[in-house]
Amino acid sequence: MIWYDLDGLDFIEQRDKRSDVRMFTSPYDLPRRVGADVVESQGLTLLFDYGVDEPKESMILADAGNGDVVVSVGKNSGRVYTIKLHSPRLTGAGSDLKRKLRGAFDAWGKRTENRDNYNVARRVTNRFADRWRADLFAPSAEPEKLER
Repeated sequence: MIWYDLDGLDFIEQRDKRSDVRMFTSPYDLPRRVGADVVESQGLTLLFDYGVDEPKESMILADAGNGDVVVSVGKNSGRVYTIKLHSPRLTGAGSDLKRKLRGAFDAWGKRTENRDNYNVARRVTNRFADRWRADLFAPSAEPEKLER
């Protein structure tokens, strides 16, 4: 598992592209760090760390082009704690990782009611997808050198 620290200020503000409206996410709903890991034959796991824990519930989203996606969210807060992308053939080549993450969010976006937490998780994954691809799929990557 590789962990990346987040600066919450980068994700606190959202702008509506169609107007001049700016929305602000509660700092309580911003993760402090995000972890990423790829296990061969299982796929990608993303963990969001908020510094607190709460009971969680999981949603299984089936997407034929993406493999199964499991999203774990807090029962009380709706914060995203885990995203598991079950895709045994996942590679870091080209835009494969970004495409599969986009497909996962598209499937999840159709079912979630908590748009703020969904948008935070989506913005975090968009920001870090290239780093995950480089760090997790580097051909000569040694895990002890990648730990943060």
